[in-house]
Amino acid sequence: MAAFKHESGEYFEIEGARIYVEQAGVMDGEALVFLHGGLGSIEDFLPVIERFAKKYRCVGIDSRGHGMSMLGVEALSYERLMKDANRVLDALGISSCDVIGFSDGGTVGYRLAIENKGLVKKLVTIGSDWNVPVGQVKEIYSTVSADDWREQFPGSVKLYEKLNPEADFDGLMKSIVAMWLDEREAGYPGDRIKGLESELLFVRGDEDFLVPRELLVDIGKILPGVKCCNLPMAGHAAQYEQGEILGQVIEQFLAE
Repeated sequence: MAAFKHESGEYFEIEGARIYVEQAGVMDGEALVFLHGGLGSIEDFLPVIERFAKKYRCVGIDSRGHGMSMLGVEALSYERLMKDANRVLDALGISSCDVIGFSDGGTVGYRLAIENKGLVKKLVTIGSDWNVPVGQVKEIYSTVSADDWREQFPGSVKLYEKLNPEADFDGLMKSIVAMWLDEREAGYPGDRIKGLESELLFVRGDEDFLVPRELLVDIGKILPGVKCCNLPMAGHAAQYEQGEILGQVIEQFLAE
């Protein structure tokens, strides 16, 4: 059975929502947790998952309201998604892991690593900012609508409506936009990134307009030990555009 295809998972009841989790790979191997992007699902990692399933115990979590997970009644926030991930790991008996987070999943990964010392050994973020959006990025997040998303990414909406037991894409979009623009403590880690003790591989596609190139310099100043990968000929979803190269880079980082 193919990994991360919404065919072999289980549900966990967490704070008013049922959270879908799927595992693959070597069950007695080191735990490698996958946190997907906004309006996506664990299938965000289809281009690379088989590579890692050969060696690791791969744990994919559909974020609250995404994929096959229910939204529940609580407002979405990066803190809320971090708490969900924590509860899943506790339920699975995982006290130490590596994490790969794409986009929003990487932002959740920052918080997970910062606020749970010793839990995350190595963190890989792909197209993930730690700051509240400003300028052009803030404008994009402020003006995007459900109809815009349907027009630009019809496949992702179709998959969501197929998978989610309580599908309401307009409602999910409103929740996600509020999370993207959240300036509260429950949102982006911001300056708290300085407290990150996990080894970090910071990845961005060279054409990613949501994660400015300047962040490569910024993260290097904040965390001198960070490893950075700027993938040419790739945008925000670099795992789709340069999956083979990205997979090799992540493998080497995790193996060091």
